[in-house]
Amino acid sequence: MGKIWHLPENLRLKIAAGEVIESPASVVKELIENSIDAGASSITVEIEEGGLRKILVRDNGEGISREDLPLAVERFSTSKLKSEEDLTKIHTLGFRGEALASICAISKMKITSRTEDGEGSSISCSEGRIGAPISAPHPRGTTVEVRDLFFNLPARKKFLPSVSSLFREISKVFQHAALSRPDIHFTLIKDGRELANYPPSRSLKERIATVMGREFLDTLMEIRAQAGVFSLRGYASRKGMGRVRPTQIFFLNARPIKNRELSIALNNAYTGLLEKPKLPDGIIFIEAPPETYDVNVHPSKREVKFRDKKAIFHVFSLAVRGWKTERTPVFSGISEVQTQYIPDQREVPSSQAPPITFTEEPGETLTEEKVRIVGQVKNLFIIAEDDESLYLIDQHNAQERVIYERLRKEGGGTNPLLIPVVLDLREEDIGLLSEKAEELRRAGFDFELLSGGSVIIKGIPSVLPEGEAEAAFVEAIRGKEKVLATISCKASVKRGQPLPFELMKTIVKQLFQLENPELCPHGRPTMIKISWTEVARLIGRKEV
Repeated sequence: MGKIWHLPENLRLKIAAGEVIESPASVVKELIENSIDAGASSITVEIEEGGLRKILVRDNGEGISREDLPLAVERFSTSKLKSEEDLTKIHTLGFRGEALASICAISKMKITSRTEDGEGSSISCSEGRIGAPISAPHPRGTTVEVRDLFFNLPARKKFLPSVSSLFREISKVFQHAALSRPDIHFTLIKDGRELANYPPSRSLKERIATVMGREFLDTLMEIRAQAGVFSLRGYASRKGMGRVRPTQIFFLNARPIKNRELSIALNNAYTGLLEKPKLPDGIIFIEAPPETYDVNVHPSKREVKFRDKKAIFHVFSLAVRGWKTERTPVFSGISEVQTQYIPDQREVPSSQAPPITFTEEPGETLTEEKVRIVGQVKNLFIIAEDDESLYLIDQHNAQERVIYERLRKEGGGTNPLLIPVVLDLREEDIGLLSEKAEELRRAGFDFELLSGGSVIIKGIPSVLPEGEAEAAFVEAIRGKEKVLATISCKASVKRGQPLPFELMKTIVKQLFQLENPELCPHGRPTMIKISWTEVARLIGRKEV
């Protein structure tokens, strides 16, 4: 008897499904992509128990007709490819015809849909068995309900992470989808409670603020460039404002993707612009003809390969080194090979640069002592004056002192996190955490020590940008500085950050109201004060 035989159909389906569906987040990703491909302007995602009990995705797209419903859940059936040539011209997010069939093989799935001119219909399937379509009322669009994911794969289910970890993966997929299409209304519901509601945005900038937070957006600058067939736009860290653990999200023709070369290219473009070991944050959109990359690298379609890696590095370098602000960035069509350099309008040669960037309202009185803001220089110092003296104020050190005094006297408020953060601590960190727990909570951290040396952070100080939370928590534990000093440092404006007039005014006003404003919590000066008499002497005048 031979040793080779055909695998049973149900086992083949499970193996194939396992390549496409790795976790509940994979299901959410595939269903959202189908909704986007269907032209939906509104997509709602409902999750129960991390997606293991229930995943529901509802859209108002074009819908599926009754006769197409059985085909929609069969393997290798699709409306997006017709020939082998189409594989090199893929313009949709889905195309293989595996997603619904794979989900059907490892769950209990129901699809209800209606086209614009048709009647509502529903179909159920499980373990590859497909039922007959039945009539079911439904508005135009499609609802896919997936229950008991991996119910027939107990080994796979056993090795899945915790429910909270599964939901974090789903939330990341949801956020990336929302960032990829600012024009679509996205809603996320977890265990019956609405967690996120992102109405259509007028621009990518507005959607980033909604999804990632205004504080995160304020650390970014707009970048864009075109080199050859590649066009790039997006937002990345302002020069000098990176992080040790950055957020880098890449989209290729609006598809969220993973590609190591893109991350390397972004990091490389910031060489000399960030202090080590900081790296840039970035939410980057690349547009390129389908024939210049391969999206078939992985069944999930998340990983891609580019044919011309040098061109990718070039377009990132152009985008970061040349910067231009536009209210609503839009891609122009790529019709010819060209290299476009967009000069940084904020960077003026030193021989031409004015010594001070004047504010919108120079000379406004701030305090009873008649301290007035003159402007900002080097995106680092605030220039102020009163009747007696000239002040050169370090913007970071000054705000650091202000925040420190507030935390010391009043404690910090807490902003609960939509998705709690779990950190794995070193053994020596556990003892340090117990010593500094009271200070951390006074600063505004809400956390709980878990078994196995992990800590879950449920809330962060209200003064702290969310993107700085993890680094601030770890540095506060391990650092020699006091916890409040570390939090104050992370919460303050950074070197190289352009400041609006109102923020400069607030920093200086609050600084001058302190009893001891001269030094930051680390002992560095917050300002240099020079009397007008001294200025006159230095410049050779009798008076100023």
